[in-house]
Parts: sequence; C-alpha cells; structure tokens
Amino acid sequence: QGAWGWQTLVAFSSTSPVPKASRLNVATRRDWRVTGTRGSEAAFSRTSRARSTMFLKRLWSVSCALWLNFGAVSCSESDKASPGRVSISTLREAAPSPGQEPQFGLRALAFVTPWNSEGYDNAVYFASKFEWISPVWFHVERDASDAIVLQGKQDVNQAWISKLRDASPGNGKPYIVPRLVFPSLRVENYEDFNTIGKLVGEAALEYGLDGATIEMPWMHSAPVMKNILQRIRFDARRVKPGFQVVLVFPKPTWRKAGVITGEKDKFTAQTMLDVLTTVDAAMLMTYDFHHLDQRKPPNETPLAPMIWIEETFDAVDIFADASKEPREEIMSKLLLGVPLYGYGPSGAITSRDLIELHEEDGGETMGEEFEWDVKVQEHYWKCVDGDVRFPTPQFLVRRFEEARKRGVGVAFWELGQNFPHVLDYL
Repeated sequence: QGAWGWQTLVAFSSTSPVPKASRLNVATRRDWRVTGTRGSEAAFSRTSRARSTMFLKRLWSVSCALWLNFGAVSCSESDKASPGRVSISTLREAAPSPGQEPQFGLRALAFVTPWNSEGYDNAVYFASKFEWISPVWFHVERDASDAIVLQGKQDVNQAWISKLRDASPGNGKPYIVPRLVFPSLRVENYEDFNTIGKLVGEAALEYGLDGATIEMPWMHSAPVMKNILQRIRFDARRVKPGFQVVLVFPKPTWRKAGVITGEKDKFTAQTMLDVLTTVDAAMLMTYDFHHLDQRKPPNETPLAPMIWIEETFDAVDIFADASKEPREEIMSKLLLGVPLYGYGPSGAITSRDLIELHEEDGGETMGEEFEWDVKVQEHYWKCVDGDVRFPTPQFLVRRFEEARKRGVGVAFWELGQNFPHVLDYL
C-alpha cells in the first residue's frame, strides 16, 4: 500500500476544431489513440499519499473530459448515420406493441422498485423479453443481538410474483432474483457469508424466488470475491437448489488493456472475468458517466458515452481472448448496464418528469425535439432551465447493437422510468 503507479493518458491528433453536438446526419471522424506508460513507483508518506490520491482524482476527471472532447466517434456498425432529431410528442404518444418478439435476442435483466408500480406492470407486460427480473427488496444487517438478519421481506409482492409467473413463456423465466445489498453490514469473518447464503436461500424457498442479485459495497481481489460468492451460493443452494447468483459490478474506471486509474486498485477487467466463474451473470454499470467526470452537472454530461463503453469492453476482450475458459461462455455472462432514466436541470428524471418539463417549456427554446450528440451517441434537449439528457429508443438501439456485437447481454435500471414502448426495441 505504500507504493503507487498510474497511467498517463491521452495522446490525440485533430485536423480541425472539435464541434459541439452536431445537428447534421454526418459523424465527424477524428484520429485518436490512448496510450499508457507505467509510472515509476515510489514510497509516499501519509500526507503525500493523500495529495497523490487527490491528484489522481483530478487527473481522471480531466482525462475524461479530454477523452470526450477529442475522442473519435467509433460506436457501432450504424454510427455513420445519425438518427437525427426525435420529437418529444412522438415519444409521449407511442404505445407498446403487444406480443412483439425480441428484436436483438439479448439476455436481459431488469430492476423494478416498490416505489414505482409502473415497473411492476412493465415486467409483467414484457415478461417474455427478460431472463431475470430483480425487484429491489432485500438488505442484510445486524439486529440488536448482533445476529445477521435479512430485512425487506415486507416488500415481497406475492400477487405480482403470481402475475409474472402467469405471463412467463413457460420455461421458468424470467428468473426472479431480488436485489440484495449490504448498506451497513459489519463483516467479522467469512462464515458470515455462509449465514447470508442460508438466509437468502430460505427466503427464495418461502416466497418462490429463483436467486438474488448481489450488490456488494466492497471490491476485493478476485480470490477474496470468489470466496465470498461461493459461500453465499453454496449455502443458498443447499436450501434452494438451482439458486441463481447475479452480481453487480461498479462503474469501470480502467482504460485500454485493463490498466486502472489509481482509485479502485483491486477491480480490473481481469478481476471481473475471474469472478464470473462463480456467478450466473454479472451486470457492469456502464452508465451515470458523470460520476467519473464531475466538472459539469449530470445534465450537461453524457449518460453513457459509447466510446467509454467500447473501451471498457475492449479491455474485457483482451482478457477474454487470453482466458482458458471458452470466450462465448465468459462474455455471455456479462450484462451491459443501460439506464432508463435521464438527467435534467434539477437532477435525475423519468419519462413523467420529461413530460412535465416539456409542458412547462412550451417550445420556448429549441422546440420539442431531441437532437443527436454524435460524439457520445445519445440524444439531448434544451429546455428553458438547461440541458436534458434522456435515453431515447435510438440511444437504446445503439447500446443493444454494441451488446450483440460483443456477445453480452443488457441490464436495465429500472423498468418504470421510461416510456413503455421503448422496450419494444429489445
């Protein structure tokens, strides 16, 4: 812990000034590359280490901004043609197509929340499109006697579970895998995870569930994470055979070849692939990019720039190709995270918030049309109070194309936050 190394970023060349988001149906191409050299290692005092950490954070934020401003547009087989403008009225008025077959054939997971009933309804309506549905129900804590307990059982919705089962295509899917988080759990030893596995296995048996989607607050080395997950899955399956384990990985901060930026020094593309052997699927949070580039508010920062997603999976590809495990088997377990919410001047917004902003704006600024940001491959809209970034059908299709190209699935947060018809495109 007393030695540091970091990656130096970004070399680029540009033949012309970088334009703002283009309104034309032509993508501006630029040559670019990202290079890295290993920094020299040196021992730092506690004060120096703190200063170095702050420096790395600032370096990462600035490099993200440079990366977006000067990076190439290199997104998918359809990136040469912009989808152009999208009318907000069209988004509001479109209706989902009943019984539509999946268009991309991707393995898909979707979260639903107790505070958003539309998500429950959409999960039932589109049940045939999903392999996993993850209701946000469970968390693990210690009670007054210091025993580990599973909280959140009061949120289990048995009537909805019955509806979802009735709507499923008859093959046991979608699997119902409630989210499991550890908001304030104090872990004393590995045996605590055996206890957690037993508790979630019992809950699955009691309520007719199929597994759990685990979101851990700690990212450790691969051997430690595998030990934790194997203990949870082993004891859960002793109670509930076939118990599914889905893992949520944090936002990737690595660059080319899996080299990382200095903060999450135990979570690399290699670590992720090693851990995949102990789970049934894993979601990678490839959205909320503003957490990595905090120089601007979220509504002025891309939701999930395609170049970031591409480089993330470029690193994964390198290790997948070198792995002893079959490449297709490895990649099929990964789920590309896709947001169904956006950001406006006041923060995160859903489709309902977008409608309110549209009605308040009344076409006073740039009308009612989203425009396509060619550089990051997503739509934006300018209302009276500022920019709005929101995942349109075209935004989703770009990510679905990338997922299909890479041989991975997709995962949505969350089903009640967008217009239902956008799921037709899945």
